[in-house]
Amino acid sequence: MSKSLNIPWILAIGWMATIFYLSHQPGEESGELSSIVAAVFSVIPLPEDQLHYLVRKGAHVFAYFLLAILFYSASRKWYVALVISVIYAMSDEFHQKFIPGRSGQISDVGIDSLGVILGVFTFAVFYRKKQSASSE
Repeated sequence: MSKSLNIPWILAIGWMATIFYLSHQPGEESGELSSIVAAVFSVIPLPEDQLHYLVRKGAHVFAYFLLAILFYSASRKWYVALVISVIYAMSDEFHQKFIPGRSGQISDVGIDSLGVILGVFTFAVFYRKKQSASSE
């Protein structure tokens, strides 16, 4: 296997490590990071608590959207990307139960899974378009 074939797997595992790092932050630190990001989006006319909530849940969708794309790119199989990413979402929420100020939420696994489904679908559409364009 050439080194270039390993890059997608390295990126996927590296993104898993990033998710783990962010999930390992105590609740107060995680909340501060969310507040900083929410401040960037403060031009959106929403109450601060709603904006903060949307930023946090949007981060879940984005993180697992990207994770699914990376695993799909590495494996070239949608079901591998789906299964690994959803299992990782479940393990991540379990992990958060042991972090001060954090709690594992089943609803967050659902939100993460939405990101996974969107990522798998998006990659599948672009991958098929690329394959059909290269076969013409």
